[in-house]
Amino acid sequence: MDISILYCLVGRGTVVLADSIREWDDYKEDVIINYRANASKILPSLPKGADKRNTQTNKCDSLLYHILVDNGVVYMCTCEAAVGYNTPYKFLDWVCTRFTGCSLYVRSPTARNMEFQREFNPVIIDLIEQFSSHREPDKLYEAQRVLDGIKTTMIENIGKTAERGEQLDDLLEKTTDLEYSSDTFRKAAVKIKKRYWWQNFRIWIACGVVGAIGITAIVLLVVFLLPS
Repeated sequence: MDISILYCLVGRGTVVLADSIREWDDYKEDVIINYRANASKILPSLPKGADKRNTQTNKCDSLLYHILVDNGVVYMCTCEAAVGYNTPYKFLDWVCTRFTGCSLYVRSPTARNMEFQREFNPVIIDLIEQFSSHREPDKLYEAQRVLDGIKTTMIENIGKTAERGEQLDDLLEKTTDLEYSSDTFRKAAVKIKKRYWWQNFRIWIACGVVGAIGITAIVLLVVFLLPS
């Protein structure tokens, strides 16, 4: 039985971020235009902004369009009806894992139509080839599920580290502000100390001058005014 995945897309809402068909299809441009047209009819009817994991299958032009919606991201693949449901959803689960495990996932909420085509199209092509080459998808799927669990743990740890990093950044900023304030206070204190020192110095000079004048006046009075 041919278990070929005919077409696959990754999108968010009605925006298609990346897609691909089988590499060996004839008249590729005409084929993908037809798949995209059918997908554009299906995407608007899907739940929007759903945090839960949802699956559904739509029939169009005698083909089945299998859909996985995970955290608002849409994963869709097209197969012949004879393929059934198990393999397509395993394939979509794999696509989901590969997409959420790369940096494109973080950028996806604000990405434009076909923005990820260059980066993620080769990944889709590779997965289509794997699932269409009659390998053992069950073993492949289970191995990927194990890796997915490890990846989830790593993402959580990275998130906690990033959160701590933000807290450290806040603490560092506050420390820098405190250091700046302390330095400003120190400079102001030194400046005030110098200013008062000069004020005291001028007062002592003035007192000295007044004293000298007083002593000189007394001496002059003694010398010239008192009889000899």
